[in-house]
Amino acid sequence: MRKVLLIKPPFHFIPIGMGYVLACLERSGIPVDFLDMHKPAGPVEQYMRRLAAGEYMAVGTGGFVYSTNWFRETLIRFRSLCPQTPIILGGNITKNVRMDLLLNHLPIDFAVVGEAESCFPQLLHALAEGTDYRSIPGLAFKDRDGNIVKNPYRRVALDQEDYVPAYEATDLQYYIDSYRHHVVPGLGRMMPVLTGRGCKGGCSFCSPTVGRFLPRRIDNILREIETWNRRYQFDWITFATEVFFTSDEDILEFCREYKKAGFRKPWGCCFRMDQSPELLPIMKDAGCAMICAGLESGSENILPKLKHGCTVDQFRKTLDAVRKVGLVVDSPFMIANEDETEEDLNKTVDFLIENRMDANFGLVGTYPGTPIYVRALKKGLIGDEWEYITKRLMEWAWRHPSLLELSYMNISAMPAPEMFTTIFRQIRRFLTFQYREFRAHDQSLNASSNGNGAKEISIAGHCLNCGTRHSLAIRDSGAVSVVEYLFRCNRCHQKNFLHFTDLPQTREYYNALAAKLREARKIMVLGTGKNAMDFFFYDLFGLDLDQIVGFVDLRGSATEKKFYHLPCYRLADLESVDYDAILVADVRHDVANLLLGTSTAAQHKPTYFLAPSELT
Repeated sequence: MRKVLLIKPPFHFIPIGMGYVLACLERSGIPVDFLDMHKPAGPVEQYMRRLAAGEYMAVGTGGFVYSTNWFRETLIRFRSLCPQTPIILGGNITKNVRMDLLLNHLPIDFAVVGEAESCFPQLLHALAEGTDYRSIPGLAFKDRDGNIVKNPYRRVALDQEDYVPAYEATDLQYYIDSYRHHVVPGLGRMMPVLTGRGCKGGCSFCSPTVGRFLPRRIDNILREIETWNRRYQFDWITFATEVFFTSDEDILEFCREYKKAGFRKPWGCCFRMDQSPELLPIMKDAGCAMICAGLESGSENILPKLKHGCTVDQFRKTLDAVRKVGLVVDSPFMIANEDETEEDLNKTVDFLIENRMDANFGLVGTYPGTPIYVRALKKGLIGDEWEYITKRLMEWAWRHPSLLELSYMNISAMPAPEMFTTIFRQIRRFLTFQYREFRAHDQSLNASSNGNGAKEISIAGHCLNCGTRHSLAIRDSGAVSVVEYLFRCNRCHQKNFLHFTDLPQTREYYNALAAKLREARKIMVLGTGKNAMDFFFYDLFGLDLDQIVGFVDLRGSATEKKFYHLPCYRLADLESVDYDAILVADVRHDVANLLLGTSTAAQHKPTYFLAPSELT
């Protein structure tokens, strides 16, 4: 049998899904070359030459819908090199995108729907042997008449067979070494393990690749952990399934067996709000260090629509139990949910502030295959599905200054563009709360000399929770960074902010600046870099967001029409727009004075500097 070329898209996370695909090919005796487009083991052209020479029996790839454009561009190239070689697509995309769209718009011959083990090896053997593949479970293709055939997929019996990823063809240690969890980076290098596949379901914004949750046998999970302990260097384990287990009994059994096995590594998992908080101290005793419990919304009008069977009160009780036990909680929430009003969003931020939460958040993305996507189609919000998937669908970053220029699909009850103004105000309220609430203790500004004799300046403070001292270098790229100096304590994982603006060396300067800015009615910000972004999102000086009237792009011309929801101007526009003060954010004092000297209008306005001219 000739080899199969299996290609991983260029995402930078640990390739657990591809590990399972490699394992099922290995179990079936199918030889494979693995090409990791993020970190290829050799020159990519080497694989292309082999492909063009007909050395591969088939090409396989797969992943999420977000990679659709990459699939299209890459597979068109592959098809040109090997017109007769079958191309096979799998992963989440084949479950959640209409099959006619995939087979009509991508140069693929087959799609594997569901788990690879029940379909992919059978298809490859049929292609190698020239036998009939038409009835293989989970296989989709076009028949000779151009009709689409899509066979129902069959779930893998995880309680009967042991399936473990095969990572030998990947540089797994590279991925382990290069990734840290955003909430608990102090735990170090993590190793992902699945406790099962699928999810309990019920979330309107999500569509699990394989359906409802089916657990693995606990002895198989522990055997896998033992194997990874021997082969790889890592510090903790993340159980990467959408749910840890769905039954209390399975959680209790896992905790007993994990302790009995003598594993010393901490672990983290997902925990649903409708699970018993009484499990948490038992999990902590067995090594659990962190849970992920998504809040999603703090509004009782919205949360039940997002997560069936979950309430705000349940989350509050879970949060109290987590804190009492001493676990770290990763609690994401979402903005611009389906039918969400300004009042609903306000309730979410109120809940976060009232409960002193260190939470992460993101804009809702209407992902194909989800209930909110289906409803958006029915409402006519999505016309051409392929155009939406290839041009409008993306992972939305709320910090992107030109967000309003992008084609975000609004499914909330807030009219656009007022929706973004509301969102930015609420984000600013929450981030300002975090900045003030999670302030490190005993802060100081320190200077030292490096090996070359140059002066290095740092800001230091003690964790507000455990007292551990941390130090961060002062950032200086054009202008000194002022606002967002934050760290996660390596010992207790508490988020801490260091207040550059309230140190003995800076306090007088910023008290005076605050007084002057509060007197200004219309502030024009010079710069669109990190200081400008932080000034927008953090209320350091008791200013209303309405006092900021715009930002000046200094890159020669304003390449964007908006900086968040506010106008973005060119330097020449200062002659004609209305403002009564200039705040220099991201430019050195001498450069700013030189630039503003070219503007007659600017010379007659008071100019202030967010960053001091020098640090001593």
